[in-house]
Amino acid sequence: MTTRLLCVLPVAALLATTTTSHASPATCPPLWERGVLELPWRPAFLHVDRYGDGEGLTISSFFNAYRNTQPGPPFITYARDRVARIPHLASVDPATFDAADLEELTDRDTDESAPGRTVWPNEAVRAPRGVFPFEAVVVPQGFHPAAAPGRLTAVDVATGAEYVIHQSTQAPGGFTNPFDPTNRPRFYHRVLFADMTGDGRADLVSARSGFRVGPFFYPPFAELVYFENPGDALDPATPWREVVLWGGPAAGFMGPDIHLDMFDFERDGVPEIVATHFFSGGTIALYGAPAGGTWADVDVLASRLPRVAVLSNDQGLPFDVQVADLDGDGRVDILASNHQPDGCTPQTSSPVPGRVFALEQPADSAIFTSPWTTHVLLDDIRSNPTMPGAGAPGRLAPGRAQVFWPHRLFEGVMRPWIVVGGDESGRAWILRPASPFRRGWTYEADVIFDINAAYGEGTTQTVRPPGVTYSTVGSVAIRYDRPWPFGFAELYVTVFEAHDIHVFTTRPGASATRLTCPTVPAPSCP
Repeated sequence: MTTRLLCVLPVAALLATTTTSHASPATCPPLWERGVLELPWRPAFLHVDRYGDGEGLTISSFFNAYRNTQPGPPFITYARDRVARIPHLASVDPATFDAADLEELTDRDTDESAPGRTVWPNEAVRAPRGVFPFEAVVVPQGFHPAAAPGRLTAVDVATGAEYVIHQSTQAPGGFTNPFDPTNRPRFYHRVLFADMTGDGRADLVSARSGFRVGPFFYPPFAELVYFENPGDALDPATPWREVVLWGGPAAGFMGPDIHLDMFDFERDGVPEIVATHFFSGGTIALYGAPAGGTWADVDVLASRLPRVAVLSNDQGLPFDVQVADLDGDGRVDILASNHQPDGCTPQTSSPVPGRVFALEQPADSAIFTSPWTTHVLLDDIRSNPTMPGAGAPGRLAPGRAQVFWPHRLFEGVMRPWIVVGGDESGRAWILRPASPFRRGWTYEADVIFDINAAYGEGTTQTVRPPGVTYSTVGSVAIRYDRPWPFGFAELYVTVFEAHDIHVFTTRPGASATRLTCPTVPAPSCP
């Protein structure tokens, strides 16, 4: 009974704060600042994962720039790209955190100054149990400005051994022929796990792009693919068999290219895939297996096509999607964010500003034939002005939006909160439903973090030797600090260039400082 009371009392206080009117800077969302995790390299994407030894924070890092500490002029030197983790996350205290506790997962046999095999790792994630015969982290890699072609790999957490799932190729700089089989650059941002073949083993599903800029230019190209789990035939050097679900000639080579999510909207045991077309058309599309069939019936290169529906094509460049019930009606929606320029110059402008929005299922449940309704949840998100001399599209915002509950007891009872990583707006937001226990689409939005407030006004526009600005709030990771129903939410907010992860909690307590929302003005054009 004592434990139950200790849980209910702070929850009641949190609920009282949650249901008040829109928060002022002094009474913003009930959050407490636990401190900052200082890393030796840039944190980009974060993911809270359940490892064999407990919860860990999986961290990807790329484009690592450092100030020269040797005699001579300051200039940028580079360290290798990597994926690492902070193990035993439940016992990590920002006040005593030591970067020596970080555990490298990739390129453990590579010297720090060497480039390594890992190329621009994105959303690395621990694979569910049973996908591999060992504990593994899957690493989607590559991006359009990276010098090396992208790849998709898995890493044995215990040994560091790398297993190649797909390795793309890149022709030398200059003119590139997209039909040349030796010139097929690809990069991946996210992977999902699902049994696509019906053999009882989870396969890897992803969207990928071939678009490259600079001397390795490659025209926009995108595909929805899965890689068939080889089971007992797993070999470190043998790529997995791939199947293209959408792309190729049937789609004008313009399939989805960045983020995706899966959910069984039709409740027939076969999940649908919702994915973004960022480089390839500015749409969010829904993909499904043929009516009455499964994903094993789809192979676009063999003319076995999926069902396809465009759900949104007027919200700018869609970046991320997550399936969740947002309005509390018992049916899932699609939470989405776009990724828009600063609007300060003709080269960095768009008629649509940065925003977070939702797509609501049609009332008749005809998800492939009836229109979905768009609800804008947070509008006019502006990136910090693009630095002089930078080309189009310049700085972009926002980043990913995700749902969470301030306390696990609210899950399934109260409409979820939403946390938004602002990318090059340099900010993070929390959106709270105006009516937590009633259906609706109105939210109260508060800035919970601002780089200019945390590091000094003008930080995002200040060039530090050797040419680095602190301007990017990366992905936000979410965990609950105790098992259901006693867990409060913890948020991990990255400042990419500063090598920092700021930690917030919804659990009241003496070990953390009550958050006062930043009051720095929103970014504006010079």
